[in-house]
Amino acid sequence: RVFFKGYQIHDRFVNDTDSILTKKTESTQLPGDGGWVMQKMARMMKGECKIKFLESKTVFTLSISAKPYESEKIRTPTDVKTFRLPPEIWGIGIDDSRIQQKLLAKFFEFAGISSEKIKVFGKDSEEIMGFVDFVVNFMNEHMGSQILLIADE
Repeated sequence: RVFFKGYQIHDRFVNDTDSILTKKTESTQLPGDGGWVMQKMARMMKGECKIKFLESKTVFTLSISAKPYESEKIRTPTDVKTFRLPPEIWGIGIDDSRIQQKLLAKFFEFAGISSEKIKVFGKDSEEIMGFVDFVVNFMNEHMGSQILLIADE
């Protein structure tokens, strides 16, 4: 039912001012179409989305078909030992864990991205808070470039 138009999961919501809103409040617009919109978008891409509510977390899954890069040229399975991304690609990542930051950088290098085209963020709150602005500016400055962006939740 989460993916039906206008369906609301909870009876109450806390808004940005910490006021409790209820479905019975006629003067207030409550959320309710997010799941429906996600499902419509997934179906437009010939996919589906699912949501599972667990006690300690919520799991959202989006499944869509995707062609690998230059898939029409692939005749044999990709060998992970020799796989490389195109040389002009940039690697941008963010994670608040230092070990994950190092792993992200190594992953980008392993995939064939040159070290001068790798940018990994998350070392401190300043980097985390400035990440969106960095990405927007970077995308504007590198219009048309290929970019692999990996972001921790």
